[in-house]
Amino acid sequence: MISRSLILKLKGHTVRIEYRTNKKAIKARIGTLTSIGIANVHIETVKASGREYKIPIQSVKNISEVSA
Repeated sequence: MISRSLILKLKGHTVRIEYRTNKKAIKARIGTLTSIGIANVHIETVKASGREYKIPIQSVKNISEVSA
């Protein structure tokens, strides 16, 4: 699990988040980190769809900033 303070530093930046699903598979999403709730990280995708994902903080394995 990544610390909450590290995630807060990247708020508003384009990031790549790797997280573990309930089937133990590792997935990755690239998008803008919009907000951080009590239990979830909110990401809006960079692509034209503009989808928003809520990823549980406990399942985040890696987070890194993506340079454009």
